[in-house]
Amino acid sequence: MTKHDYFEQDKLLNKAIDRIMLTHRNTKLFLFFMSGPCLLLLMTIKYSIKFILIYFLYKKKKNKGEIEEDKEVAVKEAGL
Repeated sequence: MTKHDYFEQDKLLNKAIDRIMLTHRNTKLFLFFMSGPCLLLLMTIKYSIKFILIYFLYKKKKNKGEIEEDKEVAVKEAGL
């Protein structure tokens, strides 16, 4: 990429950002979504959902293993 292309791209990017900011200049919700605390909140929600899903699958697998062990013990005690 040449120096000229870089400056042209920078101009276009600044122009696009200015248009977006003019469109949403009075939107408090937009400003909140563009802030750092919102990013932290969204990441916290994302990783909480992942943790809950993994924990649920782990508990389900663990309980299934305990049930199978109980069945094996019952079969051995019955002498089958």
